[in-house]
Amino acid sequence: MSTYLVAFVVCDYKAVTATTEDGKNVSIYAPADLIDEASLAIDVAPKILSFYEDFYNIPYPLAKSDHIAVPDFAAGAMENWGLITYRMRALLVNDETASPFDKQWVVIVIAHELAHQWFGNLVTMTWWNDLWLNEGFASFMEYKGADFVRPEWHMWDQFLLSGTWLAFSHDGLRSSHPISVNVTNPKEIEEIFDSITYNKGAALIRMCVFFLGEQVFRDGLELYLNRYKFSNAETKDLWVALSEKSAHIDVDVSKVMDTWTAQMGYPVVTVERHGNTISAKQERFLYNPRGRATEAYTSPYNYTWYIPLSYMTSDTGYSTYEMAWMNRGPATIMLDGNPSWVKVNINVTSLYCVHYKGAMWDNLVEQLQTDHTVFSAADRASLIKDAFALTRSGHLPISKALDLTTYLTKETDYVVWSTAYGVFSFIKELMEDKGDYHYLQNYLLSLIENQLTTNLWQPVDDHLQTFLQSLILSEAFHLQHQESITHALQLFQDWMNNSITPPPALKSLIFYVGAKYGGSVEWEYLWKQYENPDNSLEKKIYLRAMTATTDSVRIMRLLDWSLDPEKVRTADTVSVFQYLASNRGAQVLTWNFVKQNWNTIFTRYKDLAFQMKHLIDITKYFTSEYFYNEVKSFFEENLKGQDRRSVNQALENIEMNIDWLKNNQKDLVDWLKKHPINQ
Repeated sequence: MSTYLVAFVVCDYKAVTATTEDGKNVSIYAPADLIDEASLAIDVAPKILSFYEDFYNIPYPLAKSDHIAVPDFAAGAMENWGLITYRMRALLVNDETASPFDKQWVVIVIAHELAHQWFGNLVTMTWWNDLWLNEGFASFMEYKGADFVRPEWHMWDQFLLSGTWLAFSHDGLRSSHPISVNVTNPKEIEEIFDSITYNKGAALIRMCVFFLGEQVFRDGLELYLNRYKFSNAETKDLWVALSEKSAHIDVDVSKVMDTWTAQMGYPVVTVERHGNTISAKQERFLYNPRGRATEAYTSPYNYTWYIPLSYMTSDTGYSTYEMAWMNRGPATIMLDGNPSWVKVNINVTSLYCVHYKGAMWDNLVEQLQTDHTVFSAADRASLIKDAFALTRSGHLPISKALDLTTYLTKETDYVVWSTAYGVFSFIKELMEDKGDYHYLQNYLLSLIENQLTTNLWQPVDDHLQTFLQSLILSEAFHLQHQESITHALQLFQDWMNNSITPPPALKSLIFYVGAKYGGSVEWEYLWKQYENPDNSLEKKIYLRAMTATTDSVRIMRLLDWSLDPEKVRTADTVSVFQYLASNRGAQVLTWNFVKQNWNTIFTRYKDLAFQMKHLIDITKYFTSEYFYNEVKSFFEENLKGQDRRSVNQALENIEMNIDWLKNNQKDLVDWLKKHPINQ
């Protein structure tokens, strides 16, 4: 066993136990007063463990699998072999009062940690430069495991949101890093526990499954795990095993995948149509290619990739979509017939964005407005995501991306709306304090107007529709839709005065509205609930809600309390800073508080890489040269080279905000003024 996997726990907990299909014991350990909230965990953990045994065709090698809830645990969870450790909220959940989000999180985390029992524990990376072999695979397999036990949750539809899109957002920065990165000291190990390792790693595994096929992929994994079990392996060892099993389809996995793991970033594929011929070229995608950041890193492949280029047309549809390879250069595709549009990167199975030249974007916009259902939800989401990313990189005018969103009045899919919510959230954060913000506010309200009905407040059985309800209401609250706010405040009053608990799926939103749009009575009541020991698993919900306040006195009280372990758990302090930093009215107060209390904060978290990264990340919302220079000077003086990658990412994000406003604000407002809702 690798030394980092050893764990011992001494406690007076209670346990519930079940067995897998082949009789291995699975136990959930928790404090006696919380053991009833282990029902979901004990239901899914044995099933996921058995599923993985079948998927890998390799038995779990231990006689038992214990899972334990740990108070004030710095990480979310840790895959210690035979004794997996979790934060309380990542393992325990009240089946009656917990939201669907909370339940999904518990299942995802359990599936992730159990996946590690093979990738990481049975076969361990030779050195930390291949950390992604652990985390990327577990982040991919968590969807397999969760989908197996809860197929009605449509986990693979959600992979885009928490897998691919997160990879895109971080790997489009100059301050990114390759998945396989040279590691020479312990601090560098901590820095690469990030979205590149987790999310990009998972997205690349999904791409590998796409071009190899599911069975070839599974055969290759089985060969790899058996060949290196109870031993160590490198990335190239996995590629060799997959290549051996894919020899019949003539794919050199190492040659293809090295261009994705040994260099950072990802490509934008620009396609242009001339009659029935499509020409495709590739280049590195950068959110802000005009930025001032310099790179010490040199790509071994000159930022070129082997790209599996999947595409469909208006004539073929999904049943006969095609695939061609871009072999580190351009490619040419010949189309059959005379299709009206072409869509590339079907279902976003590969890690690249697509720019359509000439009339190709217009043709896709027209099809969305005519009948958007000819595209899958993933493809509709990718068109939105790509278009707005390309406005940031300078490839596409923002007017074209906005044209594409006009069809959203007819959209009912959660994944698409969540994607749109994400790209508009970025713009709202930049525009919220600008005089022209009301034009954006009016337009976004017009997009969700059709869904702001009384039915939006009623419980539904469908998992993703429940998510959609919460998303639309959240948008309505942020856009200050008065009717929605009034209704939410009434539900808050019913809870506060009459003990009528809001629906689980809407609870956190109702509390948020109470803190933001209510007064001191509502805010103080939330604090009282936060202090109640009977609400230990819901503390984070109350804490998150209280950070929505716009009252500076309450903001400062919360900041002061965040450093008092008697009031806010040490593990939650940085979360308070994060939440407040996303609140426009609290950003400067939070930043000043962190600066003033830096010695205390740094002493507490300097050895916790995740916490330091999140702490530095609170500056990413700033939009001026003044704050860029202040943040840069402060971290240069107070970190002296530590957490360098996190600081560079924060500075690059601020610079992107400044650059976006300079290049897009006027065109955005001009387009919005011409839209009927603003005339």
